[in-house]
Amino acid sequence: MLLHGELVGKLLNYFGQGAAEAFPDGDAFEKVAPVSGFGSWLRNFRIRRGLQQIELAKAIGVSKESLSAYESSRAKPKAAVLGRLRKAFNLNGELDRALTLLSRQNLPPPDPAKSPLGPCLRYLRKRRGLTVTDLSRETGLYPATISKIERGRIGLEPALVGKVLSRLSAEAAELYGEGFYDRLIPVVDFASWLRNFRLRKGLHQSELARILGLNKVALCRYEKGSTKPERAVVELLKRRLKLNGELDRFL
Repeated sequence: MLLHGELVGKLLNYFGQGAAEAFPDGDAFEKVAPVSGFGSWLRNFRIRRGLQQIELAKAIGVSKESLSAYESSRAKPKAAVLGRLRKAFNLNGELDRALTLLSRQNLPPPDPAKSPLGPCLRYLRKRRGLTVTDLSRETGLYPATISKIERGRIGLEPALVGKVLSRLSAEAAELYGEGFYDRLIPVVDFASWLRNFRLRKGLHQSELARILGLNKVALCRYEKGSTKPERAVVELLKRRLKLNGELDRFL
C-alpha cells in the first residue's frame, strides 16, 4: 500500500538521523517529493510538516480542493493566501524562494472548445501582461465592463468582445490559431457572418449600420436571420467594406 505524503513526512521526521543515513546523496524529503515548481514545493513543505491537505488548507483559509489545485500547479494562490501561509508557519526566506518558482509557473491555456469565453479572455490578457486597467485604456471600455466579460456576466456581445480581442489578437492567434473568431461565432449563413464580422471589427450594430447607410432595425433583422438581404444590400456591403468574393455565397 502506498503511504500518503503526510504519513511519509511523519515517519521521516520520526526517524531523523536514520532517514538522513538512508538517503546519503541528498535531502530525504526531496527524494520523496521532488521540487520543480511552486506546486511541488508546497507539497514538499506539507510533507515536511507531516500535514494532511485538509490540515494545511484550514491553516491558510482555503478549501482542500483549492490546495490540491495549488499543489498540482492547476491554479496559483492569491497574495492573501500566501500572506496567511507566511504568517501561519513563520516563513520568510524559504517562502521568498518558493515565490520565485511561482513567478515562473505557467498555467495551461484554457480550451476555447471547453471553457467559457471569459476565462479565455482573462488568460490572454494576463499572457500579454496587462491589468484590467491597462486593457481599459487600450479599448476605451470601462474596467467594470471588462471584468464582467471575464466573469461571464456579459455574453458574447460582438462589439465589446471584439474591442477586447482587437488588443489581444496576436496572443489569440498564437494560442488558438487564426480561426479563433470562427470558433466563437461559426459562419454558416449571412446572419452569422454579419455577427462574426462585427466581432472582428469590434463594432456596435449602430456603428455598422451608420457605415453602411442602413437602418439599425434592418441590420438587427439580418443578424437574427429573420430577414434575408436583397442582392443590392449585399453589393452595398461589398463596396462599403471593400470585400471581394467573401459574400458571393450569400447572393
